[in-house]
Amino acid sequence: RIGAGVVVAGGAMALLALRNPEMRVFLRDERVSAASRTPVWRRALLRFPLGTALFEEVAFRGVLPALLRQNYRPIPADALSATAFGLWHLIPTGRALSGNPLGEGRSGRWRTAAILGGCVAAGGSGLALSWMRRNTGSLLAPWLVHSSFNSLSYLAGVAALSLPYPQNSPREPAHEPT
Repeated sequence: RIGAGVVVAGGAMALLALRNPEMRVFLRDERVSAASRTPVWRRALLRFPLGTALFEEVAFRGVLPALLRQNYRPIPADALSATAFGLWHLIPTGRALSGNPLGEGRSGRWRTAAILGGCVAAGGSGLALSWMRRNTGSLLAPWLVHSSFNSLSYLAGVAALSLPYPQNSPREPAHEPT
């Protein structure tokens, strides 16, 4: 129930962002503009849930905390695991800035701050996912939330590319994707 509730809330937030033209700008990810429908659905239904989220949940909410609990109490072990989860996202966060209006034309200092902010956000979500794991006794709820967040975010980014760009946006793209 916890996982399902968070998934529904996340889906609602993605839909609200898509409906708001000023927020939709930040969902646009040019890295997916050339993808056909088959790879998009394969990524959303297989790669992100099984290849990414399942692996990360087993590693960061299953194995690593169990190893850390040999020397630490549960909450510090979860905090260390969440920190590792945040650091794990350094490279993907940097890659996410390329092809997205959030990263276009920004200084190196701004990009570094954005990458670190993304890693802190991932670490914070790691704490929430650890709480779910601890309170449900299962990896199912955190995996459901994690995989749904990844897939819904990706699908929202794909959908944003097919919707009109806001007329008065300060960050209009150089070209509209085909």
